[in-house]
Amino acid sequence: VGGTVDARYNTCSATLKPNVAAYQQSYSKWLSISSKAAKDYNAMMTYGVQPFTSQAARHGDTRGGNALGLEKVSQACAPREVNTHGGLGFAGTVIWQNERDDAAAQESLLAACAAVRDAAVSNKVLLPFLFMNDANYAQNVLASYGSASLAFLKAVAKKYDPSGVFQTQQNGGFLVSKS
Repeated sequence: VGGTVDARYNTCSATLKPNVAAYQQSYSKWLSISSKAAKDYNAMMTYGVQPFTSQAARHGDTRGGNALGLEKVSQACAPREVNTHGGLGFAGTVIWQNERDDAAAQESLLAACAAVRDAAVSNKVLLPFLFMNDANYAQNVLASYGSASLAFLKAVAKKYDPSGVFQTQQNGGFLVSKS
């Protein structure tokens, strides 16, 4: 009571078309992974699903382009048949306290994210897009936008930042120069 505990956290991202089987398969694996993380190093893990509508891609097109490479997909989301007109982003999080558990936390998180990707692949619903805000430092976010979009981003960076200031003065992150 009255004290604070510094928590450590990390996230990962995957995007898939709505698919109940993929959710059930990946959530089942997530339960196992998160239970083990809680037991082994007192971690808490989250399994979050966020909708991405095709409207975002269409709006980008009307404004000059879709640099994120979002697909204009339309897919019904069973069992309620709610039309999401897009994909669903998986945002996984792991929260833990001790630095000594950093590697275990990263391993748990990437295993959970792989379970989502594997389930999406087996159900033929994986989309390439990775949401930057939720992505893990080990994920290649800019490449997930597609080769044409990445080439466009590199051309823009070269044109407006020819000396690479915004690529060299950053302390990590998802940089065009590293994609």
